[in-house]
Amino acid sequence: MIVYENSLRNFIIQCNNGIIADQVACEMHKAMIPFSHNEERSWLESLPFVARALDDNSLNKEMNVAIEYKSQLNKTRIDFLMYGKNDLNEDSIVIVELKQWSKINASNKPNYIYAIGGGGIPSDYPHPSYQALRYAYILGAFNEYVQNNDVNINSCSYCHNMDNIYNKYINDITKYRFLDESPCYLKDDAYKLRELVKKYVTKTSRILLYDIDNAHIRPSKDFSKMLYGAINGNQIFSLDDGQAESVATIIYETNKSLIQQKRKTIIIKGGPGCGKSVVAINAMGQLIHPSDNSIPKNVCYCTPNFTLKTVFAAYLKQNDLKKAAIDNLFKAEATFARSSKFDYDCIIVDEAHRCFTWKFGMGVKKEVDLIDKIFYASRVNVWFIDEDQVVTNSDVLTINKINEYAKKYNSDVIEGENYL
Repeated sequence: MIVYENSLRNFIIQCNNGIIADQVACEMHKAMIPFSHNEERSWLESLPFVARALDDNSLNKEMNVAIEYKSQLNKTRIDFLMYGKNDLNEDSIVIVELKQWSKINASNKPNYIYAIGGGGIPSDYPHPSYQALRYAYILGAFNEYVQNNDVNINSCSYCHNMDNIYNKYINDITKYRFLDESPCYLKDDAYKLRELVKKYVTKTSRILLYDIDNAHIRPSKDFSKMLYGAINGNQIFSLDDGQAESVATIIYETNKSLIQQKRKTIIIKGGPGCGKSVVAINAMGQLIHPSDNSIPKNVCYCTPNFTLKTVFAAYLKQNDLKKAAIDNLFKAEATFARSSKFDYDCIIVDEAHRCFTWKFGMGVKKEVDLIDKIFYASRVNVWFIDEDQVVTNSDVLTINKINEYAKKYNSDVIEGENYL
């Protein structure tokens, strides 16, 4: 959804006149999108920094900008983007994630940074360049116009209040490998932002954003490669902040569990279409291929949904992940009937509301409790569940029953409101 769009020239004028926040708020009201006082303050305080960075004669002032653009695919909005054509007359976009942070520290969560957010609360937040790159991924992976017209999509972040002394944290290329694709600019890097825009957008093309916004949503033809990349540790196979938080939590808690030798149970709730399977696959890939140089984790994905497993397997077989490897990663619930204690560092259970304590016809004796066996076999178990889809049956899994099993195994339960 297009909220605010204008020429770069008019955007700069509105910032210089101190009315840009009012203009964006007005457009948000028209679009019937709720927003907070903190968001309005961020427009007032951050957008003038962007205007000053881009107020340069080397840039074409007639090219186009957009603020708070909302993709059709998720709940999040893009802070700022510039779009038009490059020197080769190709459609091109630069996505910019803005942050007002002035002080930060390192985070133990992958792809996160420790900072004071908009509410004034210190916490772990997604790295802004990681956010921007995810937005670029969304457009490239699911927008038909972008795919058919080979639109160039580039991303970066701009922390306009941050001094260079924090560069060692936020631009740690060994920790944040995505920085090669999506750089992070600090207080004194306005010229770098300007150079990036100048490299990719030189001509106006106002219709481009409208073409993208009106396009059909469809998975890219390269979806199998994306799935394969996720299994191999690709960090960008997630769609929004809630999903990224879920992935980071699974990885962080699994690493902590192995260090502490303590069982963990993670419950992630979400209805149809919220991306549970995407999160599960992404987390599994990053545990198998950790980006922090730690040892690979013994992890598997379990789902009672045979169709879902078959679809994933079909996609992966198009690449070089063979049947034996797929069978080792994707398990049926009955597989764990014969598992030993701590066979797996992490078992991820998708569609957990379809799990039963016993599966008739799977060659498992009736006295074997399959859910209990999953707890027994795993150091960390992750349950993606939608209780609204639970059928009436005394054997079916619920959140209350997950908590009962966790108590039996003295497993710490992690259940957050920000997941998915």
